[in-house]
Amino acid sequence: MRKKCRYSYHSQVFAKILNFFLLSTFLLSMACENGSRINDLSQDSSPIGFHFSEECSEGSLEACEVFELVNTERLRHGLTALIPYKSCRDSSQFHAQDMDQRHFFDHDSPTETWQDRLIRFQVTGRSIGENIVDTRTPASAISLWMNSPPHRENILNPNFTHSGMGYYNGFWVQCFAENPYEYL
Repeated sequence: MRKKCRYSYHSQVFAKILNFFLLSTFLLSMACENGSRINDLSQDSSPIGFHFSEECSEGSLEACEVFELVNTERLRHGLTALIPYKSCRDSSQFHAQDMDQRHFFDHDSPTETWQDRLIRFQVTGRSIGENIVDTRTPASAISLWMNSPPHRENILNPNFTHSGMGYYNGFWVQCFAENPYEYL
């Protein structure tokens, strides 16, 4: 009788790093095949809109990881990856910190609706959505969202083209927008 093999923690971390590396390599090779140079990747030159460095350079590593996990889910379902959107990221980061510091958990804060917050941060788009979750790890954040129909619908909405992620002390916020630059 065979024993069931359980992965150690280090094996799981290695597998995540390997998956990230393979996905990164694939996406960069796709960009290069289309004539783009790696250091010239921008919102307009990337064939599928996946931008690791822009989202990760100013956000937390945790937010970056969930942003990438969301894009992995979208790619797995045949959708394009979301393009980082600074206004969404700034709004999401503010809201994550606000929920922690004022001890609430809701799309609306005690002093403004989520729509008012998005307007204040100049988030634009034909349609806009937001996911929030209170959990400790990137894996649990994506798992909870993918197992919740309204959150999953936002993640897999083919109309959403741009996104921004915020994380603070266990609070995750992701803002989604459809073609925001058409409405500036």
